[in-house]
Amino acid sequence: MIGLRQIVIILFSLIISSLSSNASQDYRLEIVIDRIDEIENFSFLPKSLSERMINKFPSRKHSKDRPTYFFNIADSTYGLNDGTFDVHVWKDSTWINLYDGVYSGYNFYSQVLIINNKLYSLGGYGYWTWHSDLIQFDFEEKEWEIVSVNNALTNYCGELRGTKGDTIVSFLGQYADEKTNQRSREYNGYWLTLNNKEWKKIQINLKEEDFQRTKWYKLSFNLPNYWILYNKYKANTGFTIIDKSTSKIYFKEYVPYGITDSPYFYFSDNRLYWQSSNNKLLMKNMDEAIQSAQNIGKVNFIEEKDQTSKFTIIIIVGAFIIFSMISWIFIRRKIGKKTKKEGSHINSNEMERIYNIISKMKSLELSTEQLDTIFEIDNSSYDNRRAQRARIINELNTLSAMKDGKKIISRHRDQTDRRYFKYQVGKNSQ
Repeated sequence: MIGLRQIVIILFSLIISSLSSNASQDYRLEIVIDRIDEIENFSFLPKSLSERMINKFPSRKHSKDRPTYFFNIADSTYGLNDGTFDVHVWKDSTWINLYDGVYSGYNFYSQVLIINNKLYSLGGYGYWTWHSDLIQFDFEEKEWEIVSVNNALTNYCGELRGTKGDTIVSFLGQYADEKTNQRSREYNGYWLTLNNKEWKKIQINLKEEDFQRTKWYKLSFNLPNYWILYNKYKANTGFTIIDKSTSKIYFKEYVPYGITDSPYFYFSDNRLYWQSSNNKLLMKNMDEAIQSAQNIGKVNFIEEKDQTSKFTIIIIVGAFIIFSMISWIFIRRKIGKKTKKEGSHINSNEMERIYNIISKMKSLELSTEQLDTIFEIDNSSYDNRRAQRARIINELNTLSAMKDGKKIISRHRDQTDRRYFKYQVGKNSQ
């Protein structure tokens, strides 16, 4: 007979097994839905995504022949059309578009990135220009917002774009501006972290020959542990594999039959799936491939070095010592001002002061930067400015409603560039 202990162990094992099977699986599917009839084997799909769900996905007319990206964030399944801002989530047996706008055409060939359960889109092509703009979807506001960086990359877009933790990379790309007919290859690239938001250089060092003498195809993949590129190194076709943990570059000679004409690419757990030219499901495990791959070089993430001369350093240190006795006078004032700006509360007197300024304006349209200057939050960080701006506007509108029965500030899209907002302020702002 089975004892009580054995029964408890069996029940515990069943519970653990059930929890494991229901846990969300990190994956990415890139598929041209118009070619779904060519796919004979859907066994690679995760439990959270089915053929029926893919067939029900709503596609805009101009994106029918463009890839659609399916992925999961936490326990939800999402889908995006290339070249649009639509963000669909699967809920109650249907796809729901979370994006409130109608804007499109700005981010063809963009790279969808998931970082800390936040949705980003990096680079792409739009309006005759390649770019490396980083945008983030705000699930509360249901809109995309551009992530401000300290040094934007003008007319550049990397062929291989991906992530390593909160680090974003973009390399093996090109500078291209069709409006001026300018085009040039950039065989190295750039990287930034979401912490400093500053693009820095990547240097690709190969042991035997540089990338100017190699040929690569427009197929690249951001796997959990590797950046993958399908290319030809010397006379051999295969995969270039960049190990994210060591930054070493490997080349695995391999002929991935039909990969350039596959209607889909699916990757999960460092495995890449595609359909061969005879409609067979093929898979390459990059954890295994790298074991027998040839080490051909390394990616160097360059930190900008301080080029200041010793003489300049001496002058700076001397000036600091001379003026250090004067500086302390201003420290408390600066701390008090910063506390006022960064604090989570604005007192009623300060709110009355801002209200009096705004109420004297007669239906004036201001940019975000102009409004931040009036609120005296323009020296705060981007995230603090955004939070404080929303809070101040809400309190001002509440105060105005009590006094005049209507809002004093309203927000609308900038008609010249719908990525940004304008603010209508004053007594006649509604």
